[in-house]
Amino acid sequence: MIISLGRVKAPERRVWFETYEAGEWARISQARGENGEWVNSVMLHAVPADCGTD
Repeated sequence: MIISLGRVKAPERRVWFETYEAGEWARISQARGENGEWVNSVMLHAVPADCGTD
């Protein structure tokens, strides 16, 4: 059985990556708020894992 919900419009978004020192980076996503302004919706901040090397 195949169920189709039709086309669902995805919200307008801005997405970009930022890089920092020591291998850190972030993915920032913004979406339109209730008043039409851009607001941060998701921020993923990543750091390199400590592999335990001395």
